[in-house]
Amino acid sequence: MSQGSLDFEQIVEKVGALSKGNRIAIFCITMVAIVVGFFYLFYAPISEKITRLTSEYEKSKQELSLVTAKAAKLQGLREEKASKELQFKEAKSKLPDQQDIPELLTGITRSGQDAGLDFSLFNPKPEVPKEFYAEIPVAIAVSGSYHNVTIFFDNVSRLNRIVNINDIKVYNNKQAKADNKLTMECTAVTYKFVENMPEKKDKKKR
Repeated sequence: MSQGSLDFEQIVEKVGALSKGNRIAIFCITMVAIVVGFFYLFYAPISEKITRLTSEYEKSKQELSLVTAKAAKLQGLREEKASKELQFKEAKSKLPDQQDIPELLTGITRSGQDAGLDFSLFNPKPEVPKEFYAEIPVAIAVSGSYHNVTIFFDNVSRLNRIVNINDIKVYNNKQAKADNKLTMECTAVTYKFVENMPEKKDKKKR
């Protein structure tokens, strides 16, 4: 019989010779030692690893949420930019350039003639420069019935380009009243797109 087996048998005999209470105490101490050893050798390292991995997962999850939010915001900004560019192109298409102005003025005249109005004045005035466009006012005086005037306004509103009718004045003189007509004076304002506005000159001497 080996020395190890002999020692184990001696230990068993010695334990067996102890009282019941001592044997129970030794059993409890042995179980506690096993549990503590399992905790420190196996459970604690695994628990620590699980905690670390959980923390890394939550951190990665937060970073992913931030990146996703930024990506969504960037996509929204891109869509808004595309929308603004489209709106600008649509607005620009309604502002004629210099070569379209004579045709547009002809369109205003034709709108009045088609409405049955008689023109006594059609006088384009100097341009009024703004930020990226210029106003082109046209002084107009026409005569006709109220119905003719309303048709003229409707015809102008249907033009492809923007034309506003401002400073409307209506007169009803004796001759006009006898002919069932009225005289209207107004200013038709159309707009011209100016891509590169000239810089304002500084009048102050340096």
